[in-house]
Amino acid sequence: MPPRPLLLTIIGNESRLRILLALAKHVDESLTVYKIAKFSGLERKVIRAHLRKLVESELVQAKAYGPICLYSLN
Repeated sequence: MPPRPLLLTIIGNESRLRILLALAKHVDESLTVYKIAKFSGLERKVIRAHLRKLVESELVQAKAYGPICLYSLN
């Protein structure tokens, strides 16, 4: 079986897909990890781990304002 394309590998994970859906539903605003947790039903620890991969794959954009980081779809 040929290797899966990177995009399918990234969005093929249920947690990452739930994060992307939360960001897509609130596309007009940037969200903190706390708000993503509230909208997705995932734990913040899980979200932080998956956000790293989403930012690396350039599906999500992160903007840091001091200790607070805001995330939005890229």
